[in-house]
Amino acid sequence: MNECGNRTLVIGWGNELRSDDGAGRVASRALAGLGLPSVKVLDVHQLTPELAEYIKDADRVFFIDACPAAECTGVYLRALQDRRDDAWVRPSASGHAGSPRELLRFTEELFGARPEAWLVAVPAHSFDIGEGLTPETRRAVEQAVEQVQILMQHTEGASHECA
Repeated sequence: MNECGNRTLVIGWGNELRSDDGAGRVASRALAGLGLPSVKVLDVHQLTPELAEYIKDADRVFFIDACPAAECTGVYLRALQDRRDDAWVRPSASGHAGSPRELLRFTEELFGARPEAWLVAVPAHSFDIGEGLTPETRRAVEQAVEQVQILMQHTEGASHECA
């Protein structure tokens, strides 16, 4: 990432062999394809402690994942600045090893860094074994990408500037 300006990190994660569970990864790749300045995109299977190395250098982080449609009926964006428990953000039954909050706490404890962070949940309709997204989830991914772009534009001024 740049040493200067608005450094944004996007982390999309999920299991692409479980249909819509790969929505976060598809969304992150779509954002990477836009070639936005000062944006680094990571496309990972699960959240692991090693990601703290990337988070520590960011001014803001967008975590993108699939969420069962019964729990989030539309694309869900939430700032992760508070430390309240959030049922959806804890490790899920779909096999995700860590949560955004755990990773942010780890980054803060290890490096003293606490970037602005956002959770982006994409409604997922199928977690069956298989590749590819359902049409409903594909549309939700497109909406998530648009909403993240808008949020990036609105939060640019709040990020740290170079001295």
